[in-house]
Amino acid sequence: MSLLATVLFLHIGWGLSVMLVIGLIVVGGLLQNIIATRAAAQTAFNPARVMGVLLQGFTAMCGAPAADATLTGAGMVAGSGAQAGNLAGDLAYGRWFKVRPGVQFWLQTATIIPCALIAAFVFGQIATAESLNFETGTLPAPVAKIWATSALIFEGKKPLPDFALEALLIGALIGVAYTLLEETKFKRWLPGSIGIGIGLILPIGYDLGFFLGGILLWVVLGRLLKWSEMTLTTIAVGSIVGEGIGGVAKPLLTLAGLIGD
Repeated sequence: MSLLATVLFLHIGWGLSVMLVIGLIVVGGLLQNIIATRAAAQTAFNPARVMGVLLQGFTAMCGAPAADATLTGAGMVAGSGAQAGNLAGDLAYGRWFKVRPGVQFWLQTATIIPCALIAAFVFGQIATAESLNFETGTLPAPVAKIWATSALIFEGKKPLPDFALEALLIGALIGVAYTLLEETKFKRWLPGSIGIGIGLILPIGYDLGFFLGGILLWVVLGRLLKWSEMTLTTIAVGSIVGEGIGGVAKPLLTLAGLIGD
C-alpha cells in the first residue's frame, strides 16, 4: 500500500512518470537506503542527504531534468534513507532493552502524522520570517545548497565547475581500486572506505570532531577505563539527541528573552 501511495502521489501531485517513480523507489528507496543504513551503523553518521545528488542525476538521466523533479529525487533518498537508518537503530536498541518490535512500530506510527503537521507548520513560519533564497538566504544549509546547485546544473542553467568531470572519473577509479584492495590481506591496515567517503564530503570541523570523539570514547573510556560498548553507544546517541534538542530549544529561549540572538 505504501508503494502504491508513493507512486500515485508523485505521479498525480508532481507529474512524474510512473516508471521514473518506480526507478526512484528501487534506486533510492532500496539500494541507497541499504548503503546509508550500513554507513550509519558503522560510523554513526547517515550520508543519505548527501547521496541525494545521485538521485538527482538519476532523475535527470530518466528524462526529468527540471529542478523540481530532481529535487524530488534528492528528497526521496534523504527522507527514506534517514528514516531507514533511524528505524534500524531503533530496532537494535529495542532488542537490547527487550522492547517488542510491535510496540515500537505502533509508537512510531502514532508519531508520523503529528510530526508531519508540526514540521510543515514550522517550515511555513520559518519561510515567512526568514529569507530562504539560494544565494543570499540567512539560513544556509550546506546539503540544501548542494542540491540547489546540482538541480541548476542538471536543468542546464549552471555550468559544471572546471575539472569536474575529470575529478569524478579520478574519484571513481580510486574508489574502485580501494574497494578491491579491501578484499586483500592488507585490509586490516586500511582505514574504512565508508569513513573516508564521509570524511571527504563533510566540513573539516565535523571530521575533527568525529576523530576526537572516537579517540575519547574508544581509547580513553573504552580501552583505558574499560567502559562497556553499551554505555559508550548510549553516550554517543545521547550527544546526538542533545544537539538536536539544543537546536530546538535555542529559538524558544531566544523568543522568551532568556538568551541573545
